[in-house]
Amino acid sequence: MKRSAYHQEELCLLESNLDDMNPELFPWVLSRLFEKGALDCWATPIIMKHGRPAFLLSALCREEQVETLSGIIFEETTALGIRLSKRNRLSLEREVLPLETPYGQVGVKVAKNPSGEIVNALPEFRDCAARAEEHSVPLKEVYLQAQIAERRARPERSK
Repeated sequence: MKRSAYHQEELCLLESNLDDMNPELFPWVLSRLFEKGALDCWATPIIMKHGRPAFLLSALCREEQVETLSGIIFEETTALGIRLSKRNRLSLEREVLPLETPYGQVGVKVAKNPSGEIVNALPEFRDCAARAEEHSVPLKEVYLQAQIAERRARPERSK
């Protein structure tokens, strides 16, 4: 792979086709995978042989999490096997900034391109949901206030 100005790393992708598992269990499984170090995980509806509906469970992680996450998949699902592949990932530099809003502190994830320019700034959903519940206001209002706080703070930050 040609050298990139973006952050580059090799990750592991764990995958398993599940055609005999109650789909209500997926939120629990995904939550456990995230808790134990998955960088991302998801379940995709698929059709298997003989037209059977199923899900493809996928988890992206660093090599040191492979054993732990495989254990969770085997313990928490009906998986009998897991495919493991290596994937290269390009990513932006990112950080979560704690910003004050009228509803309290909310984390805002900021991503920068290789020249240091901010190309994405998104409030953390869980922080916004917690502040909305605490103050009995619509989630979209807290989300908006977090975006405003990030825009106000932007000129003060260096690249």
